[in-house]
Amino acid sequence: MNVFSEILEKYAKLMHSDYLRSRENIIVRERNRLYEKFYKAAYIPLVSQEKPVVFVDSGRLDLETDVSSLTIVNVGALIRNKEGELILPGEYLGNPEAPLAETIIVYSSIGAEKREDMDLSFKIIMEPVGYSLFLDGRDSYKISSELSEKINRDLASSRMNIARKTRILKRIHSYITQLIEIGYLARIISRKPGCIGVVDGTLIRWLSVKGARISGYRIFSTLSGLDEAILETHLDSIIGISKTSKFTTLARAFNLFNKYEKRENGVYGYVDSESARAAANVLMDIIAKLDVDVAEEASRIFNRIVFQDGGIWSFRIPVSGDFKQIFHAEYYTREPVLNIIHEGSKPTVKVNEKLAEHLAEKIHYTLPQVFAIRSNILGLPPYGFMEVDREVRIDKHKAKIIYQSFLVKLHDITGREDHPLIQVFESTLKMRYGYR
Repeated sequence: MNVFSEILEKYAKLMHSDYLRSRENIIVRERNRLYEKFYKAAYIPLVSQEKPVVFVDSGRLDLETDVSSLTIVNVGALIRNKEGELILPGEYLGNPEAPLAETIIVYSSIGAEKREDMDLSFKIIMEPVGYSLFLDGRDSYKISSELSEKINRDLASSRMNIARKTRILKRIHSYITQLIEIGYLARIISRKPGCIGVVDGTLIRWLSVKGARISGYRIFSTLSGLDEAILETHLDSIIGISKTSKFTTLARAFNLFNKYEKRENGVYGYVDSESARAAANVLMDIIAKLDVDVAEEASRIFNRIVFQDGGIWSFRIPVSGDFKQIFHAEYYTREPVLNIIHEGSKPTVKVNEKLAEHLAEKIHYTLPQVFAIRSNILGLPPYGFMEVDREVRIDKHKAKIIYQSFLVKLHDITGREDHPLIQVFESTLKMRYGYR
């Protein structure tokens, strides 16, 4: 054990020294300088909550083969009212049927139906288990059919081989299950505007694939049952809060906040027109010293496209409730704060000062509202954020029961204990819970 401990210490020291050396890398150094210029910081003030805050989270369990995927999604909400109490969606919406959490089954298959215009087709089926606030009386099979049709139409216009299409379709299944969470929150806001919505995790739920031509915003609109223009207005009320981030991003946030005196209420980053202009100068330096591609990638640290077809971006800021744990809050925007444009012979950086000032005003109001009451746990996240997480999570015990029930059903349906489907999920269960 002493030998193992010594080896661990050796590699811990190596990792630390490599981290220190990496800060001298010109790309890392320029990104750090961009981050420092772009963000200003302010202490989280003590405020009285003026608006209800709706916290939404989801848990999921995936069962999949090479050609089909089945995902069980638990999605739910807790609302912190203006008195600081956590109430259920039913009470908030005046709808006694609405549960704290609901279950939605999402199933998809690849190549299940032959189509003359396609070499590969996609089918998705979405079905609630019991009453669904998310579907709200809508026909789930009609929604499923519309989603399948839109995805297949987009896929038909994409110039990709079958192998690549198969990989992308597997990702689309995951994309749809992730969008349920934000769509559920958008529907609550549509029923009762005037609140602040908080979703657990990043707002960036789509990794655009070159040549895929998949219309993410149209998919989101169909899934949520909200017209694209109406949906856009509701996205203004939504904030994403991520508990995890890349190491380099965390390190930059720590460096930003370490310049400030430690205060009990915490600190957050923001942008305004002055800091946006300063960051634009750094981006121009990066273009001159390195390359325009390096500058574009660096700008994505704080602003990234979410829905290409909807022209909707995500803007990110660091937040810490205790100067130790770093969260990242994200806001939807209609364009980036900084945009590298390629007009004429040389690329240049366009600064949207009006958007920067609007974001500063929005952040200064909404973030203190969300953090007005804290949960008494590590990092001091907003009260309601982690509480709904506990209600929707599909933990190890629940997952084991679902797996075993699913295997029993497969045994009954196939009439065989050695059916390939049973072997796939039986081995997954054994490996997942350490029976081998």
